Amino acid sequence: KQQQGQQDVFLGLATVELDTIPLDGSQQWFTLVGRRGKNDVVSGEICVACLSVDTQVPPPPPSQQGGHKAKAHAQPPSKNTKQAEKEAKQKVTDAINAGTNEIDLSGLELTAVPEALSSYHTNWVNIDMGFNKFHTVPSDGLSIFVGLEELWLTGNQISSLPDIFNLPSLRVLYLNGNQLTFIPDSITSLVN
Repeated sequence: KQQQGQQDVFLGLATVELDTIPLDGSQQWFTLVGRRGKNDVVSGEICVACLSVDTQVPPPPPSQQGGHKAKAHAQPPSKNTKQAEKEAKQKVTDAINAGTNEIDLSGLELTAVPEALSSYHTNWVNIDMGFNKFHTVPSDGLSIFVGLEELWLTGNQISSLPDIFNLPSLRVLYLNGNQLTFIPDSITSLVN
């Protein structure tokens, strides 16, 4: 991810087939790759460990706790909601004028799906709302987009997923860089 006047490191994403990961807490490493059609700077790997809701795993020994400490970065001042909506509306207008069905609303500090996203156009196929301030997947605000195939929510503050996704065409959901602690079984019922 890059922002004007600032440089943030985009670590990348990994495709993880959930049915190949054991639910016993064991760790698997996946190489990170850039987003399709984006000029991301990508480096590293991600470690994934999944647990069944019924599985109890003891905490790691003290020597393994807090292995990597994140560097503290000064946070840029927050945009207000009105400014974020205004920027989103401009990006929506630009995308519509360009005749595309893909929209990039990343890095706007959104906390909800912007009204402008559905006001003018509901045929979005790819929506990128990464690096905003979502605490939950905004499935209610997205359910109007029945043709949505890719949803980017990378780098938000999402800790859990809703039990029901009302996005019938969704094929890809990007959630890396969030704080997920639980993935409901219903995610496996997504058609695509």
